[in-house]
Amino acid sequence: VKDGKVLQEDNGIVGGPGTETTPETLSTSGNLETTDIDTADSHTYTSGFKGVTAGENTELTQDQLEQLSKGTFTVSDDGKSWSYEINNALTQSLAEGQTANVTYWITVDDGHGGTDTKAVTIVIKGTNDLPVLTADDGSVVEEQTTGPMLSTAG
Repeated sequence: VKDGKVLQEDNGIVGGPGTETTPETLSTSGNLETTDIDTADSHTYTSGFKGVTAGENTELTQDQLEQLSKGTFTVSDDGKSWSYEINNALTQSLAEGQTANVTYWITVDDGHGGTDTKAVTIVIKGTNDLPVLTADDGSVVEEQTTGPMLSTAG
């Protein structure tokens, strides 16, 4: 099992110039290889969530850890690959330079009492999100055509 896959929050630009968009879902995947000298064995695969930890030089609150634990991890039925995805909105609290390590376990069972378990760790890396400024439109001021008028005397 190979791990250490890196997901970049706001994973790049989709489309051409002037069409910057943020993907709704971040995803990654990897390959698995099972070897068994008992070639007649049939294998089944299970997986589960192990935990989320803050990466090097990163401090995360309990709320951030909970948000980052909401990804989806699956192993293919044939055990040859795994995939992971998380809603991008759940990663937005990571600032540039911050990382979170999300770990899942995978177990292969040969059906005769033999099992092996390995961990897969996905690293989610924060980016410097652009600030967004919103402002209310001004109200319309109209010239009065009736009522007091300004005049000068002198």
